[in-house]
Amino acid sequence: MKNGPSTRLRVNQMITNDPKILGLAFLGGIIPSLIWLWFWLKEEEKKKEPKGVLTGVFILGMIAVIILQS
Repeated sequence: MKNGPSTRLRVNQMITNDPKILGLAFLGGIIPSLIWLWFWLKEEEKKKEPKGVLTGVFILGMIAVIILQS
């Protein structure tokens, strides 16, 4: 599939500058992440994991998002 002018136009139409929509999107991404983080920190108190493993998994997750985004 070629990325011609019509594809770029559709992508530009999907991006918004509306602060209300951007705020909701931001909260929709942050709130579930914070709940998940809270859950795992509570689990961490019960059963300790090596900090290197946690850091590695976090970094691999960031890399995966970057790769899947493009």
